[in-house]
Amino acid sequence: MPKVTVLLSTYNGEKYISEQLDSLLAQQEADVRVLIRDDSSTDGTCRIIESFRAAHPGRIAVMSGSHKGFSGSFFSLVREAASSDDSDYYAFCDQDDVWVPDRLQAAISMIDSDSPVPEMYFSNATLTDSKLKPVRSLYDNFSFPPLKSMRLTDNPAAGCTIVFNKKARDCFVLADENKIVYHDFWMYLICSYLGRVVYDDRCGVLYRQHEDNVMGRLDKKKVWINRAKKMKHRLHLREYSASELSRLFSDKIDPSETENINIMAGYRQNLSTRMRLLFHREIVAPSADKNFWFKLQVILGSA
Repeated sequence: MPKVTVLLSTYNGEKYISEQLDSLLAQQEADVRVLIRDDSSTDGTCRIIESFRAAHPGRIAVMSGSHKGFSGSFFSLVREAASSDDSDYYAFCDQDDVWVPDRLQAAISMIDSDSPVPEMYFSNATLTDSKLKPVRSLYDNFSFPPLKSMRLTDNPAAGCTIVFNKKARDCFVLADENKIVYHDFWMYLICSYLGRVVYDDRCGVLYRQHEDNVMGRLDKKKVWINRAKKMKHRLHLREYSASELSRLFSDKIDPSETENINIMAGYRQNLSTRMRLLFHREIVAPSADKNFWFKLQVILGSA
């Protein structure tokens, strides 16, 4: 039976963590181990985790550390797994969702654990309210953008649906942690440019939306606020990810694609480089709405 390590980052998640852990431990056709990093919770999250660890010997491991935020916490989890784990597959996991029983079984049937290139799977998800009442699917008729360069601008893969192989794990941790703004976007780029990304339209995760979500997807006002924050705080999500992709893997990527990556990575050098990206015909977002926000971020220097 394939071994899967679920990488779970927690932070003040006492309200929903028990339901999530129950669903992880009930996964079918997979030998599941859960590696948890608590990001300095101040509620009862750690107490609940300890009760689960005691009740399921050998299936739950816990690491802790200073508060890093969700992406830094996931980076630490992957790094720990790369240094001490021998699983066949790995999965990112949020604390407040619920996985359907065959979620991992579906994922591991679609990617190769021993592939020499990084491979990742991501799926559709059922968006629910705080009580897990289904609202709608995350995607309707999803398809990958026609140009690979468009993947530099937008990440369709929700982190909680991503499963990846050992090669992806090892490539992921080569990055400078300070340059990885979103762990799921970095994994998506690695596998897009160096290996393979597969999408499954089945909904394997009940993706809970509530007032404490880091990234809400039901409340349009919250979506706009999140987009505005990206510009206000100048996260440089795309720029930093592209610069790491170029620095680490340029010799493994087709030269024509490397050129586009470098355009994204160096667009803030001067007015000419910024204008080159702004009017580039291939480095665009996959929809008019997303492209508007992307171009605006380029103008403001926060892309």
